[in-house]
Amino acid sequence: KPLFTSGEQININYATREELEALDLLSSIQIRNIIFYREKFGTFKSPYELLGIEELSRAEIQRLLPFLKFSSS
Repeated sequence: KPLFTSGEQININYATREELEALDLLSSIQIRNIIFYREKFGTFKSPYELLGIEELSRAEIQRLLPFLKFSSS
């Protein structure tokens, strides 16, 4: 069971590996790719940028969106 409910959100721009793991929706490879993308390109400005993450499908992005926020602060 995920530790987060749909009412709770984490900021994808600052989430730690542990926070992303706690969502219980991502593989370790997907988490690594999210962190790598963030380190290489900077903060995510919109959910559309998640399409650039290798190993992350549109369906998986849709499942993630209720748990994520994209602010840069």
